[in-house]
Amino acid sequence: MTLSSTSIYVDSDNVIELDALYDIIAAASEDDATVVASLFEYDSIAINAAVAVDKGAGKVGIPSTGHGLVSGDYIRVCHTQNYNGEYTVDATVSTDEIVVTASYVAETFTADAICFKGVPDATNITLAYVAASTGKYQGIFPETVLIVEGDEYYLFIEADDAENNIALFRYKLTGAYLST
Repeated sequence: MTLSSTSIYVDSDNVIELDALYDIIAAASEDDATVVASLFEYDSIAINAAVAVDKGAGKVGIPSTGHGLVSGDYIRVCHTQNYNGEYTVDATVSTDEIVVTASYVAETFTADAICFKGVPDATNITLAYVAASTGKYQGIFPETVLIVEGDEYYLFIEADDAENNIALFRYKLTGAYLST
């Protein structure tokens, strides 16, 4: 990873701002990256220490006892060898297995493997470069995003520049209420 950033802001108007995206190798601010943000519930969902299941037709089963996810939920899988990333839960999900569209690669998950459930309408938000800035990117969560005061969330931001230098930032946020 050769990209870094100094800070992230989410303001009361739902504007997300990644400040000072920087290419360490080029020693310059990054102004041509693809930057995407997604907001997830703070509480993780455990993935069982068991094997990934080839469901056929480009689907993979991820073992997770009593996960509570339903078809159409958006998730981020973490701490695996082959399945880290974001997925939409498939209609063939069951009580103890999360099914996603992915290329099957044999893997036995460890006890560290987890996933997070996306906040509706708050995933895959594109952050655009702010012209004439020093690596500043902005995007907006739709007004339909429900952030609950006092609840905790994870904001994941992925940045990928033209040279395929990829950075993943994870920030912990707490919902707050601002009176006017």
